[in-house]
Amino acid sequence: MPTPAEAWRGYKPESFALLELVAGDQVLDVGCGTGEDARTLGGLARDVAVLGVDLSEAKIAEALGLALGLPRAVDFRVGDAARLPLEDGTFDACRADKVFHHLDEPAKALAEMVRVARPGARIVVSDTDYDTLLVDAPDVHLTRRILGHHADRMPSGRIGR
Repeated sequence: MPTPAEAWRGYKPESFALLELVAGDQVLDVGCGTGEDARTLGGLARDVAVLGVDLSEAKIAEALGLALGLPRAVDFRVGDAARLPLEDGTFDACRADKVFHHLDEPAKALAEMVRVARPGARIVVSDTDYDTLLVDAPDVHLTRRILGHHADRMPSGRIGR
């Protein structure tokens, strides 16, 4: 049985493949955090340029430091997913991974991704429905209450549904 961390990472290669990256693509990673996925995306096709955007200045600073010396174009900037500081029709592929459950208005973030995507661009959003997590515990009623509370404490804890 995979560990929780292995299970979370297991879907990533598939989400990357759905972007269908080709040489020269411009890629946007919304809610990039410290940039681990953005750095990976930068190496999936020749001459792919990746921009990671995150609301956290601290995470962007860390991402920039981790990208120093990379032999490919990976950049990061601070920005709000609901108001991306980017030009219309810029990107060939856009993604957001485990971001929308943190957002009060995930539909605005998706609309922004569509706005900055070129016609025919690939947009991949993956997230979790925290209300469907499974926990094997002896007290079923308490477990359901805990999982419900966990989903309820996020602005969009069931967005993956």
